[in-house]
Amino acid sequence: MNSPRLLLLSGIGDPDQLREVGVPVTAESREVGRNLQNHPGVDLQFAARPEDSLVSELGLLGQARLAAEWALLRRGLGAGNYFEAGAFLRTRDDVDYPNMQYEFLPLTRKLVDGKLVPIPGFQFWFDLSRPESRGAVTLRSADPRDHPSVVFNTYSAERDLADMVDGVRLARELVHQQAWDGIRQGEITPGVDVTSDADIAAFVRSRTGTSYHPSGTCRMGTDADAVVDSECRLNAVDGLRVVDASVMPRVTTGNLYAPTVMIAEKVADRIRGRAPLAPSSAGYATAP
Repeated sequence: MNSPRLLLLSGIGDPDQLREVGVPVTAESREVGRNLQNHPGVDLQFAARPEDSLVSELGLLGQARLAAEWALLRRGLGAGNYFEAGAFLRTRDDVDYPNMQYEFLPLTRKLVDGKLVPIPGFQFWFDLSRPESRGAVTLRSADPRDHPSVVFNTYSAERDLADMVDGVRLARELVHQQAWDGIRQGEITPGVDVTSDADIAAFVRSRTGTSYHPSGTCRMGTDADAVVDSECRLNAVDGLRVVDASVMPRVTTGNLYAPTVMIAEKVADRIRGRAPLAPSSAGYATAP
């Protein structure tokens, strides 16, 4: 978000928008701040017996053990984020990529007096892998102390909301497999009464959160409107590069950390004049 903000404050962006907030135009680059993407998602929560949930390990004694194991041995429950498993799945047959990412958490939580409290259960967090909706980062004023306006326009594309509705149905289908018999104790959110597409869509709209994966606002490309070229060099001015997740033309199908590190490593090699590594011939496994 701050890369387009810095460019806009420097007068590099859409001249019409810059003039509206009183920023002198340095160079025209109308796509700066546009093409904002994210991975929006929701939680589905299910009840379980305490002994079938990590809540059984998080009493006062469990918390003391967690702290001690982490402090002394760097292992135990304090060494992870509790997202014990994940999957990339398709909610429909007409996509050639997994359009939904699922993460499993062996406990759930609720807000009590403004504090998150763990309760016996489990939950899925799932988000859209490649949403079609696009937002923008724009300036509120020419004052660099003002935070920019960040509007994701989540679900402005109808397909995104439809996919999320399908994602709820798929998560429910997974949890009602025989393997879960004796573990699931009932659905907490959205609840068994939420069954129609309209009701599920209303739940999704009201409970959507973020995976904190903003990207795309300084789009890389070969077209005239692209903000940076294939080496992350700004097209509008010389001697400046943008190297972060903002250069992604489309948000990656998965978390952004590793791809962003990869981008930085590649561009650092180009700046230093280092030859790229030879293509890898390592094999990989595919599900049957």
